[in-house]
Amino acid sequence: MSKYKHLFVDLDDTLFDSSSLYDDAIRMAYERLHTFYGELKYKVFYQAFISIRSELKKEFKHQTISHNRAILFEKLLERLDIPFNAELIREMYEAYWFTVNIFIQPFPGVIPTLSKIKNSGIKITAISDGSLLSRLEKIESLRISNLIDYLVTSEEVVFTKPEKPIFNLALEKTGAKKEEILLVGDSFSADITGGEEFGVDTVWFNKKRKRKPNNPKIYPDYRIKKFEELLKILDIE
Repeated sequence: MSKYKHLFVDLDDTLFDSSSLYDDAIRMAYERLHTFYGELKYKVFYQAFISIRSELKKEFKHQTISHNRAILFEKLLERLDIPFNAELIREMYEAYWFTVNIFIQPFPGVIPTLSKIKNSGIKITAISDGSLLSRLEKIESLRISNLIDYLVTSEEVVFTKPEKPIFNLALEKTGAKKEEILLVGDSFSADITGGEEFGVDTVWFNKKRKRKPNNPKIYPDYRIKKFEELLKILDIE
């Protein structure tokens, strides 16, 4: 029997490939704007998007507001000297998230692995940076709502991983003890650093075989390349 009673699991790039989805979403937001401003080149739009996203992450480090795409698109119009247009900002926002949610697909092995974990009696908590609504939409689009026992988002506590408030809220919601928790995520800086500093066991889902950051104080308890490798760690056949 597993010593773990709770699995805390990240969403983006842990349960599904978000990188390619977001590239497509940026393109669709551009297409919506391009309908009205045909002279605007995608390269200019893309560079402005990436630049503003980086600025938001720097200005609002470890805060959920840095993930807010409505704010980003509002700033993008300003950066491109396009007059304020509430409807257009909303349409770009909706095009962006519609693209993400319509094409989202779980990594191979994710759903059967989560099903076995759920059936074993281990509680599954999705713990993710971003807004509650966007996380609900992702879970619904992935069709894993029936496999999730709790959802914790950074919007509920303002601060993102690796800050402690989101982990504290997860403890409050689940009633779990730290020694009963196994946390799995792809981001070393957010999931692994956050989990280790909070005092729970961690699994680094390193699908792309990234090199460990040069941080001598932080080491994941486990490393996996395939999601189904979680079953062995949890002593589930």
